[in-house]
Amino acid sequence: MAAAYRRRALDRQAVSRGQVRAERRFHGDRARLEHLGFDHADQRELALLAGGQLLHTDLNPHNILITTSGAKIVDWAWPTLGAAWVDPACAALWLIAEGHSPAAAKNWAAAIPAWREAPATGIDIFTTVNRNLWKQIADNDPQPWKGKLHQAAQAWNEYRLGVHRPDS
Repeated sequence: MAAAYRRRALDRQAVSRGQVRAERRFHGDRARLEHLGFDHADQRELALLAGGQLLHTDLNPHNILITTSGAKIVDWAWPTLGAAWVDPACAALWLIAEGHSPAAAKNWAAAIPAWREAPATGIDIFTTVNRNLWKQIADNDPQPWKGKLHQAAQAWNEYRLGVHRPDS
């Protein structure tokens, strides 16, 4: 029992260190968001993504472990601060990559309170930036999973900016 308690204490310390790192590199500074691909967004666009929530930003099937005691989020390689709806947006992208439609991913995200308060323009910016980011990643290192993420980001961006715009 003592070993488990120590492990949990260490996890909290790691998250705290991650939050401190995130606080140091976030605060609306464009250069500090480059690791997330937001270096192409202007200050007005960045303001729509800004916030004080600790974000994981890499919510994919490998980073969410389901255990008998509940879900555990692991691999906090890209912690940052931002709007609370950004993590559900990251997860929605992976849903699309795994075969769900953009409409289904949107409906899943709609069950999350933070998502319901997200500005439509902010989500549009998020999908555009992710389309560009995953294209660059897939072009630079053409592994199948990276191409799949690029296709998902492209599909979601087209859905957001296309004919489905009024009900998105």
